[in-house]
Amino acid sequence: MRQVLVLNPKDNIAICLTDMKANQELDQDNLKLTFKQAIPRGHKVATADIKKGDGIIKYGERMGHATKDISRGVLVIQESGGATGTFESGIKDARQLRADFPTQKAEVEKLIVGLDIARDISNTADIKAALTKAGFEVVIQEQRAASEHNLAKLMGQKAHLILSYPDENQPPSGFPLIPVINIASTSPLHQALISEFDLTQGSSSEEIIDLIIKVANGQKSKSEISGIGEIVAPRAVRSV
Repeated sequence: MRQVLVLNPKDNIAICLTDMKANQELDQDNLKLTFKQAIPRGHKVATADIKKGDGIIKYGERMGHATKDISRGVLVIQESGGATGTFESGIKDARQLRADFPTQKAEVEKLIVGLDIARDISNTADIKAALTKAGFEVVIQEQRAASEHNLAKLMGQKAHLILSYPDENQPPSGFPLIPVINIASTSPLHQALISEFDLTQGSSSEEIIDLIIKVANGQKSKSEISGIGEIVAPRAVRSV
Protein backbone atom coordinates (compact mmCIF):
# COMPACT_ATOMS: atom_id res chain seq x y z
CA MET A 1 0.00 0.00 0.00
CA ARG A 2 1.34 3.40 -0.99
CA GLN A 3 1.66 5.74 1.97
CA VAL A 4 2.50 9.02 0.25
CA LEU A 5 1.92 10.56 -3.17
CA VAL A 6 4.71 12.46 -4.92
CA LEU A 7 3.13 14.39 -7.79
CA ASN A 8 6.36 15.20 -9.63
CA PRO A 9 9.97 14.00 -9.22
CA LYS A 10 11.05 17.63 -8.72
CA ASP A 11 8.70 18.13 -5.73
CA ASN A 12 10.06 18.70 -2.24
CA ILE A 13 6.75 17.83 -0.57
CA ALA A 14 4.50 14.77 -0.70
CA ILE A 15 0.85 14.14 0.20
CA CYS A 16 0.15 11.58 2.91
CA LEU A 17 -2.30 8.91 1.74
CA THR A 18 -2.75 7.54 5.25
CA ASP A 19 -2.28 8.78 8.80
CA MET A 20 1.46 8.75 9.55
CA LYS A 21 2.86 8.41 13.08
CA ALA A 22 5.82 10.22 14.63
CA ASN A 23 9.09 8.31 14.03
CA GLN A 24 7.39 6.14 11.39
CA GLU A 25 9.77 5.02 8.62
CA LEU A 26 8.87 5.36 4.96
CA ASP A 27 10.58 3.40 2.21
CA GLN A 28 8.62 3.87 -1.01
CA ASP A 29 10.06 3.91 -4.52
CA ASN A 30 13.20 6.07 -4.25
CA LEU A 31 12.03 7.93 -1.15
CA LYS A 32 13.26 6.98 2.32
CA LEU A 33 11.97 9.19 5.10
CA THR A 34 11.47 9.29 8.87
CA PHE A 35 8.41 11.23 10.00
CA LYS A 36 9.42 13.64 12.76
CA GLN A 37 5.82 14.15 13.86
CA ALA A 38 2.39 12.63 13.30
CA ILE A 39 0.86 13.85 10.02
CA PRO A 40 -2.82 13.17 9.17
CA ARG A 41 -3.98 11.71 5.88
CA GLY A 42 -4.28 14.34 3.14
CA HIS A 43 -1.67 16.67 4.64
CA LYS A 44 1.78 17.39 3.22
CA VAL A 45 5.20 16.34 4.44
CA ALA A 46 8.55 17.86 3.50
CA THR A 47 10.63 15.30 1.61
CA ALA A 48 13.76 17.47 1.75
CA ASP A 49 15.19 20.11 4.05
CA ILE A 50 13.81 23.49 2.92
CA LYS A 51 15.51 26.72 3.92
CA LYS A 52 13.61 29.88 4.85
CA GLY A 53 12.75 31.70 1.62
CA ASP A 54 13.26 28.64 -0.58
CA GLY A 55 10.49 27.48 -2.89
CA ILE A 56 7.87 24.89 -2.04
CA ILE A 57 7.74 22.67 -5.13
CA LYS A 58 4.50 20.87 -6.04
CA TYR A 59 3.55 19.53 -9.50
CA GLY A 60 7.15 20.43 -10.38
CA GLU A 61 6.37 24.13 -9.94
CA ARG A 62 7.08 26.66 -7.19
CA MET A 63 3.79 27.02 -5.28
CA GLY A 64 5.03 29.32 -2.52
CA HIS A 65 7.99 29.94 -0.23
CA ALA A 66 8.97 28.83 3.25
CA THR A 67 8.62 31.44 6.01
CA LYS A 68 11.00 29.43 8.22
CA ASP A 69 13.37 26.48 7.91
CA ILE A 70 11.46 23.24 7.34
CA SER A 71 13.09 19.93 8.19
CA ARG A 72 12.67 16.75 6.19
CA GLY A 73 9.80 14.69 7.63
CA VAL A 74 7.87 17.67 9.06
CA LEU A 75 4.30 18.80 8.33
CA VAL A 76 3.98 21.58 5.74
CA ILE A 77 1.04 24.00 5.89
CA GLN A 78 0.18 26.41 3.08
CA GLU A 79 -1.30 29.78 3.93
CA SER A 80 -2.56 32.37 1.46
CA GLY A 81 -3.82 35.05 3.84
CA GLY A 82 -7.12 34.98 1.95
CA ALA A 83 -7.96 36.91 -1.20
CA THR A 84 -6.85 40.21 0.32
CA GLY A 85 -3.50 38.83 1.39
CA THR A 86 -2.88 37.29 -2.00
CA PHE A 87 -3.84 40.52 -3.81
CA GLU A 88 -1.63 42.66 -1.57
CA SER A 89 1.25 40.21 -1.95
CA GLY A 90 0.95 40.36 -5.75
CA ILE A 91 0.93 44.18 -5.82
CA LYS A 92 3.94 44.31 -3.50
CA ASP A 93 5.87 41.80 -5.60
CA ALA A 94 5.08 43.61 -8.87
CA ARG A 95 6.19 46.97 -7.48
CA GLN A 96 9.36 45.47 -6.06
CA LEU A 97 10.19 43.87 -9.42
CA ARG A 98 9.80 47.19 -11.21
CA ALA A 99 11.94 48.94 -8.58
CA ASP A 100 14.68 46.31 -8.71
CA PHE A 101 14.75 46.05 -12.51
CA PRO A 102 14.02 49.45 -14.08
CA THR A 103 13.55 49.59 -17.85
CA GLN A 104 16.75 50.40 -19.70
CA LYS A 105 18.01 50.10 -23.24
CA ALA A 106 20.27 47.18 -24.06
CA GLU A 107 21.62 45.54 -27.19
CA VAL A 108 20.88 41.85 -27.71
CA GLU A 109 22.39 39.51 -30.27
CA LYS A 110 19.06 37.79 -30.89
CA LEU A 111 15.64 38.87 -29.66
CA ILE A 112 13.82 36.14 -27.74
CA VAL A 113 10.08 36.30 -28.41
CA GLY A 114 7.77 34.36 -26.10
CA LEU A 115 4.41 33.05 -27.29
CA ASP A 116 1.64 32.90 -24.69
CA ILE A 117 -0.89 30.53 -26.25
CA ALA A 118 -3.80 30.57 -23.80
CA ARG A 119 -6.49 29.78 -26.38
CA ASP A 120 -6.85 27.49 -29.36
CA ILE A 121 -5.23 28.93 -32.47
CA SER A 122 -4.69 26.95 -35.63
CA ASN A 123 -1.47 28.53 -36.88
CA THR A 124 1.00 28.31 -33.97
CA ALA A 125 3.53 26.52 -36.18
CA ASP A 126 3.17 29.15 -38.91
CA ILE A 127 3.65 31.99 -36.43
CA LYS A 128 6.76 30.36 -34.99
CA ALA A 129 8.15 29.75 -38.48
CA ALA A 130 7.57 33.36 -39.53
CA LEU A 131 9.22 34.73 -36.37
CA THR A 132 12.16 32.36 -36.70
CA LYS A 133 12.61 33.34 -40.36
CA ALA A 134 12.64 37.00 -39.26
CA GLY A 135 15.63 36.22 -37.05
CA PHE A 136 13.96 35.86 -33.64
CA GLU A 137 14.41 33.03 -31.18
CA VAL A 138 10.97 31.71 -30.19
CA VAL A 139 9.89 30.10 -26.90
CA ILE A 140 6.33 28.90 -26.28
CA GLN A 141 4.01 28.25 -23.34
CA GLU A 142 0.59 26.77 -24.10
CA GLN A 143 -1.37 26.40 -20.86
CA ARG A 144 -4.97 27.12 -21.81
CA ALA A 145 -6.87 29.93 -20.03
CA ALA A 146 -3.80 30.68 -17.90
CA SER A 147 -1.86 33.58 -19.38
CA GLU A 148 -0.54 34.53 -15.94
CA HIS A 149 1.26 31.19 -15.63
CA ASN A 150 2.45 31.27 -19.24
CA LEU A 151 3.90 34.76 -18.77
CA ALA A 152 5.76 33.74 -15.63
CA LYS A 153 7.23 30.68 -17.36
CA LEU A 154 8.24 32.74 -20.41
CA MET A 155 10.12 35.08 -18.10
CA GLY A 156 11.95 32.01 -16.82
CA GLN A 157 12.83 31.21 -20.43
CA LYS A 158 14.36 34.72 -20.70
CA ALA A 159 11.91 36.12 -23.24
CA HIS A 160 12.62 39.77 -24.11
CA LEU A 161 9.10 40.36 -25.45
CA ILE A 162 5.87 38.35 -25.32
CA LEU A 163 3.22 37.86 -27.98
CA SER A 164 0.02 36.95 -26.09
CA TYR A 165 -3.05 35.12 -27.34
CA PRO A 166 -5.27 35.36 -24.22
CA ASP A 167 -8.26 33.11 -23.65
CA GLU A 168 -11.45 34.30 -25.39
CA ASN A 169 -13.05 34.95 -22.00
CA GLN A 170 -10.09 36.83 -20.54
CA PRO A 171 -9.04 40.46 -21.13
CA PRO A 172 -5.61 41.42 -22.50
CA SER A 173 -2.66 40.77 -20.20
CA GLY A 174 0.59 42.46 -19.29
CA PHE A 175 3.67 41.69 -17.19
CA PRO A 176 5.70 43.88 -14.81
CA LEU A 177 9.07 43.29 -16.48
CA ILE A 178 8.44 42.29 -20.10
CA PRO A 179 6.54 44.12 -22.89
CA VAL A 180 3.44 42.16 -23.93
CA ILE A 181 1.72 42.48 -27.32
CA ASN A 182 -1.88 41.25 -27.10
CA ILE A 183 -3.68 39.74 -30.09
CA ALA A 184 -7.49 39.70 -29.92
CA SER A 185 -9.75 36.81 -30.85
CA THR A 186 -13.19 37.24 -32.40
CA SER A 187 -14.95 36.57 -29.08
CA PRO A 188 -17.59 39.08 -27.87
CA LEU A 189 -15.40 40.09 -24.92
CA HIS A 190 -12.34 40.76 -27.04
CA GLN A 191 -14.37 42.68 -29.59
CA ALA A 192 -15.84 44.81 -26.81
CA LEU A 193 -12.29 45.55 -25.58
CA ILE A 194 -10.71 45.74 -29.02
CA SER A 195 -9.14 49.16 -28.34
CA GLU A 196 -7.07 47.58 -25.55
CA PHE A 197 -5.51 45.01 -27.90
CA ASP A 198 -2.47 45.71 -30.06
CA LEU A 199 -3.48 43.48 -32.98
CA THR A 200 -6.41 41.41 -34.18
CA GLN A 201 -6.58 37.72 -34.97
CA GLY A 202 -6.51 38.58 -38.67
CA SER A 203 -3.22 40.49 -38.43
CA SER A 204 -0.62 39.27 -40.92
CA SER A 205 2.80 37.93 -40.00
CA GLU A 206 4.30 41.11 -41.46
CA GLU A 207 2.16 43.27 -39.17
CA ILE A 208 3.09 41.19 -36.14
CA ILE A 209 6.81 41.31 -36.92
CA ASP A 210 6.68 45.05 -37.61
CA LEU A 211 5.09 45.71 -34.21
CA ILE A 212 7.55 43.40 -32.44
CA ILE A 213 10.44 45.41 -33.89
CA LYS A 214 8.85 48.71 -32.88
CA VAL A 215 8.17 47.55 -29.29
CA ALA A 216 11.67 46.07 -29.02
CA ASN A 217 13.02 49.49 -30.01
CA GLY A 218 11.10 51.31 -27.30
CA GLN A 219 7.53 51.82 -28.49
CA LYS A 220 5.16 50.93 -25.64
CA SER A 221 2.58 48.21 -26.11
CA LYS A 222 -0.99 48.98 -25.04
CA SER A 223 -0.64 46.96 -21.85
CA GLU A 224 2.42 49.04 -20.93
CA ILE A 225 0.59 52.27 -21.63
CA SER A 226 -2.42 51.28 -19.53
CA GLY A 227 -0.34 49.67 -16.78
CA ILE A 228 -2.24 46.38 -16.78
CA GLY A 229 -0.39 43.25 -15.78
CA GLU A 230 -0.48 39.74 -14.38
CA ILE A 231 1.62 38.26 -11.62
CA VAL A 232 1.28 34.97 -9.78
CA ALA A 233 1.34 35.78 -6.06
CA PRO A 234 3.13 33.06 -4.04
CA ARG A 235 1.58 31.65 -0.90
CA ALA A 236 3.52 31.65 2.36
CA VAL A 237 4.29 28.18 3.62
CA ARG A 238 5.31 27.28 7.15
CA SER A 239 5.93 24.22 9.26
CA VAL A 240 4.54 23.46 12.69
